[in-house]
Amino acid sequence: PTTKEHGLEKEFSKCGKVERVKMDIDIGNGGKCKGYAWITFVSKSGLDSAIELNNTVFGGRTITVEKSGQHKAKGAGKGGDASSGVEVFVRGLPLDLPEDILQKDFMECGPIAKINMPRDSDGSCKGFAWITFETQEGADKAVAFN
Repeated sequence: PTTKEHGLEKEFSKCGKVERVKMDIDIGNGGKCKGYAWITFVSKSGLDSAIELNNTVFGGRTITVEKSGQHKAKGAGKGGDASSGVEVFVRGLPLDLPEDILQKDFMECGPIAKINMPRDSDGSCKGFAWITFETQEGADKAVAFN
């Protein structure tokens, strides 16, 4: 795929206001897209509209559009079986944020099954995390938490 992030943003902005597009690039293959991307919408309605584009053609290819975290393997990561939860992606976190503070803040939204907060080699937060809530309601509140 040679689709660029701005092309995805332009297409998916028809669904709702796009906050961010993150596309994985294969540097060893001339900087081409690896075939997948994450699109963060300002509102849940944007996500819902985007999901309606599942199995449509974009750039000459049939695309799959789904909510992040739908294909987590059972028992993956610490915290056991998070496959029954609903995952949200959070970015813009302070680099000195401890995981327990992140958990405390987002527990206001609902029960948390798992948190994955990647860290740099010096132990600092990379500025983003995936939070898996036990319920859809918790994930919806987290998306609205902005």
